[in-house]
Amino acid sequence: MRKLLLLPILALALACEAQPTAPPVDQSADAPALSFMNGPMNPGNSGVYRFQDVTWVWTTDPPRDIGASHYRSDDWIACGGTQDFVPSDVQLVTNPQGAHDAIHQLAKAGDIPVVIYRISELPGWSDPAAMCAYLAENWLYRGTHRMVVTDNDLFTSGPGANSFGMSAHGTVYDQSGAPCTYSEKQQAVILPDGSFKTTVENIRIRC
Repeated sequence: MRKLLLLPILALALACEAQPTAPPVDQSADAPALSFMNGPMNPGNSGVYRFQDVTWVWTTDPPRDIGASHYRSDDWIACGGTQDFVPSDVQLVTNPQGAHDAIHQLAKAGDIPVVIYRISELPGWSDPAAMCAYLAENWLYRGTHRMVVTDNDLFTSGPGANSFGMSAHGTVYDQSGAPCTYSEKQQAVILPDGSFKTTVENIRIRC
């Protein structure tokens, strides 16, 4: 489980923080209910920044020997396919009065791909052709899901522990086309001494 740092986009956002006025909002546009993207990208001096970026792309559940890609790895552009990583709607919350305070992240993605594999059988990238062929042909389940990612200290800059993780649910299908329910929970913590601890790695498929 790996933490994604959004340094380039955040640096650009913070560079604009001194501007006190928010950009105009198009009130005529229809937006999904309860979406935090339904508003200015940086509302005034609120310390809130909204944008789209890739968050989690691979997760695992070692005890069950399964892993999940959160993009169309079976048709991935890097393997000659047509699909790239899928961005999430990301919101960062900072304290504009305290430069050293933790930056909180919330990311949401709806109806994005998920593909499930047997991780012990992955050939690895030492042979890219074999790995690409495996990803394209040897998936166990694939479908779509909704994902929420949270991080209470994106850059691990605060004095306390940093907890981050994701949850997801959706519907997947096996290679015969039979539907199954997919759910997932991942959680980890970086302790004040810098040590890393994974607390939850749980991928469930119920058919």
